[in-house]
Amino acid sequence: MTHRFILPVGALAAFASFALITGCSSDATSPNEAANVRVVNASPSTGPITASSENKTVQAGVSFQTPTAAGGCGTIERGGDEQIDFVLAGTQTGLASIKSNFVAQQNYTAVFFGPNNVGVFQESFTAPSANNNAIRFINATGTAGDIYLTIPNAILPGTQPTISNLAAGAASGTNGNAPGGTFAQYPNSNVQVRMFNVGQNTGTPRVDFIIGGLSKSVGTVILTAPPAGQSSPTAFVVGPCHS
Repeated sequence: MTHRFILPVGALAAFASFALITGCSSDATSPNEAANVRVVNASPSTGPITASSENKTVQAGVSFQTPTAAGGCGTIERGGDEQIDFVLAGTQTGLASIKSNFVAQQNYTAVFFGPNNVGVFQESFTAPSANNNAIRFINATGTAGDIYLTIPNAILPGTQPTISNLAAGAASGTNGNAPGGTFAQYPNSNVQVRMFNVGQNTGTPRVDFIIGGLSKSVGTVILTAPPAGQSSPTAFVVGPCHS
């Protein structure tokens, strides 16, 4: 015999409303269920941007080369298939989406390189020893390059790159799809970052940047394509969500 269970019309409507609310709920605001995400805009031609997940804003109005001190980190629900969607700030114009495995109470940097091009990098580092900084590099210039981190105005010919052949969209020590790259210790007197084409270190560098203050001696240096009105690429520093 086939059994049927019929709810009154009013009860059915109430049940549907409850299911809709619970089905769309998010745990992104619960510390035990959420990961921390800093959204970074590394695209000189796009922005400001807004990032959201499950209809919840992660970070809004992120301009190109947003400095370290501008805004905090957003949150996203933990899980192996969580998605972040990027739009032009103040519009519904879609720019990119990315899924990643976000672990609760862990910290991440989501870098918007350009339309349909986003990387998620986990923040995992050991606090540097005295007189050292913990730094990683992310290449947002669009092409691979050799990176030199030195004291100001150091002579480069005859020296080896600090980071060799860092691919576009990659973090130092890994590729763009890996957990997050390597934070390496460097003397805090080494503050000049220069990038050249692979195999070169003379002439005008593609990037020439002086690192400013780092939050608790930890930071990610993001090397970018030229911003509007400038003739050469620059870089900027992003601090971790928590250190």
